[in-house]
Amino acid sequence: MVEPTEALRRKEELQKELEGDISSENVWAHACRSTSDLLMLLVLAATGAIAFGGLTGVLSGKATGAIALIAGFIILFARTYKFQEKAALHYRKRNRSIDLRDQLIFQQPESPTVENIAAISKKRIALLHMTQEEWEKELSLDWSRPPLINPKNPSQLGP
Repeated sequence: MVEPTEALRRKEELQKELEGDISSENVWAHACRSTSDLLMLLVLAATGAIAFGGLTGVLSGKATGAIALIAGFIILFARTYKFQEKAALHYRKRNRSIDLRDQLIFQQPESPTVENIAAISKKRIALLHMTQEEWEKELSLDWSRPPLINPKNPSQLGP
């Protein structure tokens, strides 16, 4: 049988890993969300400038077209890189890591066994595999099809 100190050492190590996961996912989630919000604000600002310039006659046709082109590129960039969806994945992964950390700290016996710790570690590994698979399937760049084609129904445009 493994000494209780070994189980406690493993518990502390797993807790540090979970805390690191939580911190990292929080940073990535906020970065992706902020990027998504910034791109949306840029599109709104460009659209407002086009509307204002077109209604008042302040902007020439070329300037209006250039701003519209920039707004279109921003939308294409945002759709291609899926910052909103990436943020949601990072938030889900962070929340599940918080659940695992809470299980480790609050739902274990006073003297957990190595098996208790291993069960939570296995859940963490399953979470890492699941989110990696989701990232590769849904969020990685796929240059084989345009970003506006629905992968579940290629004949239908949009998500």
